[in-house]
Amino acid sequence: VVGKVAGIGGGMDVEDAYRLIVLYTQECEKAQSVEEVYLLQYNMVLDFTEKVAQAKLPAGVSKETFAAIQFIQNRTNAQIGIDDVAAAVGKSRSALTRQFKQETGKTITAFITESKLRDAKRLLRYSDMTLAQISSTLAFSSQAYFQTVFKAQTGLTPMAYRRKNNPLL
Repeated sequence: VVGKVAGIGGGMDVEDAYRLIVLYTQECEKAQSVEEVYLLQYNMVLDFTEKVAQAKLPAGVSKETFAAIQFIQNRTNAQIGIDDVAAAVGKSRSALTRQFKQETGKTITAFITESKLRDAKRLLRYSDMTLAQISSTLAFSSQAYFQTVFKAQTGLTPMAYRRKNNPLL
């Protein structure tokens, strides 16, 4: 109900909402106690709230940049680059990269990586997927590259992050 009514109704991408619903359904089926189900429910509400908030146009961001942000956030499971984002929003590569950096303070490439890592953190916290599965799901070129980027951005290896943040361990 949270995903369909609040998530999609709040402006969340339909495919993204259903992916999150499936993830939480699978994790709930693995739960071995009522406390684990309550924790998953709490985290599910937080995740959907965050996704709905991301679907709203932030102040100071143009419609084109917001469209680029949504395009990136809805495709963390694909290999995308600046040209893909520019084509999706109908702007030239140079115009979009300049506008995106000016409005967000980040490069498009950095934002793509940040979005993938945000989803990687979620998978590390709430799933039992292996690092190979996570790196493949998020379209990193290799598990080694995923681990290198993750550690560079968070200061922790993915497994150390999982041990520290996964409430089910």
